Amino acid sequence: MKRIFCILLILCPYLGRAQLSPNPVATKALSPGNTVPDIVFTNLFNSSKTTLNLHQLKGKLILLDFWATWCMACIKKFPLLDSLQQQYGDQLQLLLINSQVTNDNKAKLQVLWKKLQKPGGGQYPFVTAFGDTTAFQLFPYQSIPQYVWLDSSYTVRAVTGAEEVTAQNVAAYLAGNYKQLVRKQDQLQYNRSAPWFINGNAGKGDNIIQRSTLAGWLPGMSSGVYRQINKAGLVTAIRAANQSPYSLLLLAHNTFINSNRVVNLSGNTNVLPPAAGLESWTRINGRSYELLLPARPLMEAMLFMQQDLQRLLGLYAVDSIIMREVYTLTADSNQLLKYVSKGEKPLNELDMPNNRYMLNTSLETLTGFLDERLDLPVLDESGFTQQLDLRLQLEQFDIATVSRCLQPLGLSLQRATRKTRAFIIHSSPKQ
Repeated sequence: MKRIFCILLILCPYLGRAQLSPNPVATKALSPGNTVPDIVFTNLFNSSKTTLNLHQLKGKLILLDFWATWCMACIKKFPLLDSLQQQYGDQLQLLLINSQVTNDNKAKLQVLWKKLQKPGGGQYPFVTAFGDTTAFQLFPYQSIPQYVWLDSSYTVRAVTGAEEVTAQNVAAYLAGNYKQLVRKQDQLQYNRSAPWFINGNAGKGDNIIQRSTLAGWLPGMSSGVYRQINKAGLVTAIRAANQSPYSLLLLAHNTFINSNRVVNLSGNTNVLPPAAGLESWTRINGRSYELLLPARPLMEAMLFMQQDLQRLLGLYAVDSIIMREVYTLTADSNQLLKYVSKGEKPLNELDMPNNRYMLNTSLETLTGFLDERLDLPVLDESGFTQQLDLRLQLEQFDIATVSRCLQPLGLSLQRATRKTRAFIIHSSPKQ
């Protein structure tokens, strides 16, 4: 399920729509056991057809994938879905659905598809229905990805998140073992701009003047943070749902720093999220925090939150400059000159799996990309200032693999000790 550490965006509707079949389709939300009516999709991408009836999909399992072009959690599922479709052929029918609320359109899909490559090369063959409204009304959601499992008679078997879409579950389903899948739960009426527990918003509550609340994992809530600011520019509320303690500390200090620059002296091993198994870890160790207070300047509100985290979590952080081990990026300037930019429009696509590149961009961009992914901070000591066009065949981010990738470009990473920024987490401000 998509989890974003940023201010949430309001989604704008796109004018295209999934049109109704000649017999009007009911728009009441469906649940497992209900039968899905025959929706006619008229906005199709990656298909030779101009329209597609849902009931034209024939298979033992029909999987409806509600996603968006900006949802990396959705896109990360594509390799598995592609391999499953190849393995099971016509037994598994997959339809991607971009609902109108995602603000996606054909142009955005085309741009993404040009960038996306399958791990073995080539493009994904998934048929996509965009601008949909009807399927969204039948299966409304607040977070994506969302997967609807239908049997051959178009009966809803399950509505799940990404964690239930596994090779084992699909194999069991196709073998006739309809195991109970964990149902995805969304708080569809949650209003991120309103206080929690008031008027039934994420619970019940009374009129509140000031309150700090710390909770664990909130099922059905998308992870994210939100600052409520009045017309005078003063903070009246801070809300952070399903965050790691580390993320809460960053928010309280109004900063961002890569996890490899964090020095954890607190003795608490559950402060930082793991590299793998984030979903299950967050369900156990994730925290949700709300602060309601009379209007205050931003830094006063941040200080209040810092004090709360010290009291409630026993954690305190300092943003400092220290001597520590780093990787320094150096360059063979003569070799690197081969990659000086030809003057194209500046573009940074280093985040795109299987097709990472940057055009007319400085080494500072590459340094920042590596700094986010390696185990130690990365400092640019190349002295090279010209703009570059670079491509990276890089999917693993251990130092040995990265070094092999950089070597043909005339770049190298060396361990060294340097003064650099660090976010130091303590269990007490006296340490």
